[in-house]
Amino acid sequence: MADSSALGGTGTAERKLVTVLLADVDEAAGAWNEPDPEDVNLALGEHAARIRDQVRRFGGVVEHRVGGRTLAVFGLPRTREDDPARAVLAALAIRDALGGPAGAVRPRLVVATGRALVAGRAGPAAGGGTLDPHPPDGDRARRGGHGQEPPAGRAGRGGRGRP
Repeated sequence: MADSSALGGTGTAERKLVTVLLADVDEAAGAWNEPDPEDVNLALGEHAARIRDQVRRFGGVVEHRVGGRTLAVFGLPRTREDDPARAVLAALAIRDALGGPAGAVRPRLVVATGRALVAGRAGPAAGGGTLDPHPPDGDRARRGGHGQEPPAGRAGRGGRGRP
């Protein structure tokens, strides 16, 4: 257990094995010639709703969303053995929900599993924990697996963190 005051919480934080799913649809907005900001915001909001629905469908929690990037976590509040598999299934469902492998919207999707410091309750939906922005194994998630970006429309996979 660690002090969670640096995470914006009170009390203690615990180190947990979690799986994160990063979905990026920012590229879709950049494909338009001189896009209207309101149109971009509307489109990104629709994409985010589809992403959120698929994440929830497979038991994950949306932790953060900035523009067209969504970070979802599987393993909060309780870690399950099949968290990584459910995150990959959610990534594939997101791809399909946004238009399939050859669809107009081709999201970048990355799944990584590792240890993170968790405190309090998660995200706007209060799903069970707040991730440390610098978790012990979180660099893998920030880099999108092993530092390689999957091609648009494909799902990537990061490695399992050290126990």
